[in-house]
Amino acid sequence: MYYNLTFRCVRYFGGRALGTKYDDANLKFEDGKVDYTKIWEIKEFKGAIKQVIGEIKQGWVIVFMCSEKEPFHCHRFASVSHALTMQGIIVNHILKDDSLCSNDDLEDKLLMQYKPDYLHTASHQPTKQDVLKQAYQEHSRQITCDSH
Repeated sequence: MYYNLTFRCVRYFGGRALGTKYDDANLKFEDGKVDYTKIWEIKEFKGAIKQVIGEIKQGWVIVFMCSEKEPFHCHRFASVSHALTMQGIIVNHILKDDSLCSNDDLEDKLLMQYKPDYLHTASHQPTKQDVLKQAYQEHSRQITCDSH
């Protein structure tokens, strides 16, 4: 795969830090699934995100691929996409019909699924970011990527 991508002027960016395999039990729920809200805080993940942002600043268009056809169910939505948007990067997801969905739209879906009362509250206490973190944590339990 690497050769085929390089031949087509596409650089492959692999990296364990952006994957689903984490050995540290402190990063997982009791059932062994990864809590992606904890991944956001580890040094290796932050370093990989910084590297991706550096590539973007150099003019590269970055695409993350996954076998999950629905981005809402992909671990990269719960980890990479959120981390990039928190750094001001615009993230779009390619849907199976080749249309695009913004990360903001997916986060609205996340809030609607896990924290629907927040969307209908005028005071918005706690902050949207705090509620999103809670929703991402709940969503992490539902992600089907093999994290064991």
